[in-house]
Amino acid sequence: MAETYFCHHCQQSITLPDALDNSIPDETVRLSRINRNIDAMFTLQVKFGVGLGDAKFITQHISKSKGRCANCGKNLLEDGITYCPHCSGLNFNW
Repeated sequence: MAETYFCHHCQQSITLPDALDNSIPDETVRLSRINRNIDAMFTLQVKFGVGLGDAKFITQHISKSKGRCANCGKNLLEDGITYCPHCSGLNFNW
């Protein structure tokens, strides 16, 4: 079942498709971490059927390096979909 996540930092929410709850989109993460967000968004749209707005939201919330918050850059305590203990921002720490 699709889950909804709310980012306390940007005050927006997203309902992830089931395909993203059960698999880690490695190519999307790789592209986002090398600052190719448009390509990462395109990959989400084509492979997972994610709409443009949701694809943008996801790429903005992918941790830019594993274990670091996409917003404030501080250490994250968990892998996967998690919240930053410092800024409360949503992170896709895949």
